[in-house]
Amino acid sequence: MFAQITKRDLTQLTKITGKNLISIYIPLEPGITGLRNNISQLHSIKSHLKGYMPQEYADFIHEALDDKLEKSLNATNASGLAIFYDGIKLKVFSLAFKPEKLLQNNSKFNLEQITNYFSEDREFYVLSLSKNGNQLYKGNHKELELLKIKDLESDIKHALHIDEMPAVKSLQVHPVNSINRGKGFNFHGHGGEKDIKKIMLEEYIRKIDKAILGYIKDKGLPLIVVAVDYAQNAFRRLTKHPNVLSVGISTNPDNVPLLELHKKTFALIS
Repeated sequence: MFAQITKRDLTQLTKITGKNLISIYIPLEPGITGLRNNISQLHSIKSHLKGYMPQEYADFIHEALDDKLEKSLNATNASGLAIFYDGIKLKVFSLAFKPEKLLQNNSKFNLEQITNYFSEDREFYVLSLSKNGNQLYKGNHKELELLKIKDLESDIKHALHIDEMPAVKSLQVHPVNSINRGKGFNFHGHGGEKDIKKIMLEEYIRKIDKAILGYIKDKGLPLIVVAVDYAQNAFRRLTKHPNVLSVGISTNPDNVPLLELHKKTFALIS
């Protein structure tokens, strides 16, 4: 996984000048079909390297793309990648927008697409995941607006109708404290129910994902997940949303005031 580019990164890249500064942008597609397309695009970029830069640059970037990127494409939720090389250090960033494909060698890095992205009034979605229910917000630089989605608000016990399921009648659901992470989800069962925690959490995540996918119209906007770490990871693994940020807010959202939630989430895309 690669860090999402920030305004601070943009400022640092702007200051770099010299000969043979390589800029590469790769748009990415979601899903299995998208993965094949992404790998194909990566191979296309590699095949054109020698025509744009010195041989030693091309060899280094080719090896780096083989070693890092191709192995990581199936694990990223990014809409694109930006790659910069100055002859010494290779920097790879994930992008929350889909860039135009680009391979360029110049005396400055090509940062136009990223600059344009940050100059816009960014809109985004925030999904808070909690044992007590979930909330979806739409945000901009001013505020977070709560979006009322009935199927999203049920807590895990009611969403899965646990009390009505004989196979899990001995299952108990309760909060568990995690150091510096607030409260998460925990299950206790007996006998052959050792995998019930994973099964139930995944089913809960799928219900949440289905609810928000039916509501979100502009799936090009980034989605930020606010939850304890393993709930975030489970959501990113199971979701069909194409633009979930690789970095979220690791906390129990029940304890975060709305103004603070807006400040923390907006900082991730600005």
